[in-house]
Amino acid sequence: REIALDTGAVDGIMAQLEQQSGGREALDAFLGNMGLNYEAFKGTVGESVLVQSLVEQQIRPGVEVTDQEVEEFYQGNPQMFQRPEQVRARHILMAVEQGADEETKADAKARAEAARKRALSGEDFATLATELSDGPSAPNGGDLGFFSADRMVPAFAEAAFALEPGAISQVVETQFGYHVIKVEERRPASTQSLEEVKDPLRNALTEREVGEGVASLVEELRSKATIVPTAGPASTPSDAG
Repeated sequence: REIALDTGAVDGIMAQLEQQSGGREALDAFLGNMGLNYEAFKGTVGESVLVQSLVEQQIRPGVEVTDQEVEEFYQGNPQMFQRPEQVRARHILMAVEQGADEETKADAKARAEAARKRALSGEDFATLATELSDGPSAPNGGDLGFFSADRMVPAFAEAAFALEPGAISQVVETQFGYHVIKVEERRPASTQSLEEVKDPLRNALTEREVGEGVASLVEELRSKATIVPTAGPASTPSDAG
């Protein structure tokens, strides 16, 4: 079997790496620190490009996961499709850096208390979060989306999951600072239906089968294939995956 390696794709990746490193000398120095040299690393990149090309041309087209296989996996692994209780919440965060002095912490807590009072008096929580919060969710009105308890630090999760929709928490202290939390919705624990997970599950099973073919493909390339470098059409690093 003759396999063509698109050297344009390899050269494009190496050029991008040089640019990101600050030039050829900087890339050589970086590779040297890892015990590599430029040509050896380029050869590794070439093998990666070749394998990716063959995966897309020869392995992936031959992989087809049937509805029956999807259903059998779903029925055989029920624990994977359990969805724990979730809440959707917003928060206002008055951030405090680690190691901050007591005065700084007291000021942040006072600002959180003031924000809470404004929310309890009827001001829109999302608007307050956008105006006051130091958290990255501030532009979205403090919206954290749906989350399960294990996705948050314990103090935050305990406070959020104790609230009914529409309720506002006391000020909660975590390592990030002081929070005021409002729960918007609650979602009880449930099992995802086959219909819900069918498409992503099929994709995951497909990728698993593709992955299983890669090792044998690489072994075949090394033992049987003839690799012929070709200039090919101009390629970019993104084309190479």
